[in-house]
Amino acid sequence: MNTPETTMRGYCQHCGKPLDPIEVEINGRMTIVAYRVCGCPKAVEEVIEATKAEDERVAREERAAVERRYRYAGIPPKYWDACADDADHVEKIKAGQGLFFTGKSGRGKTYTACSIARKLIAEGWRVRFGDVETIEREVKAAWHARDTSEAEVILKYANADLAIIDDLGAEAMTPTTMKVLRGIITEREANGGVTIFTSNFDRKGFARHIAENADQTMAYRLASRIAGMTELVEFEGDDRRLAR
Repeated sequence: MNTPETTMRGYCQHCGKPLDPIEVEINGRMTIVAYRVCGCPKAVEEVIEATKAEDERVAREERAAVERRYRYAGIPPKYWDACADDADHVEKIKAGQGLFFTGKSGRGKTYTACSIARKLIAEGWRVRFGDVETIEREVKAAWHARDTSEAEVILKYANADLAIIDDLGAEAMTPTTMKVLRGIITEREANGGVTIFTSNFDRKGFARHIAENADQTMAYRLASRIAGMTELVEFEGDDRRLAR
């Protein structure tokens, strides 16, 4: 195979200069297998362009592979380049500490969660990202599907190395929502799964919110489990979206 450093031709196609052969021993005989590329300006330029094109091809393939992992994890495309100052959060996650990101809209909760996810995916972690509405939609789709089931959808999130439940409390807590969320959280709590929750509510506010539309005992039990699984992290400052 020709490479930027070798050619099968015995002369330079640009300047006509004879090229130095590359020989290897084959069946006891020295055999010319290629010729070194000439050092003339046009040949050097060709090598540079070929090397650049190969580097770009490799970079595209690597980026495509990374994006496939992000898509599989459920990370929204707008967060595929998320990169926050989150080293402390990453270390806590690796140590088994879940996190509850709370703050008003636009403070960077989801962005930071996805930044953490990207770093851990790069280290081989199985990550699942989804908001409650998306997860409920997946469950309802499974009711009519032949190749998956409600239990499999729940286990997809329950068995991940890191699960991110985004925008908790933004949607109405229907009976299906409560059932699915309780299933995921119960499994993750029982198995020591690490979870990041993001919400405009703090944990007590979330408990009050879901208690308005669900059984109060169940609502506070769910909120208690979330509190036991996570450390509270408050996001303050200005709305990042309005500041653009």
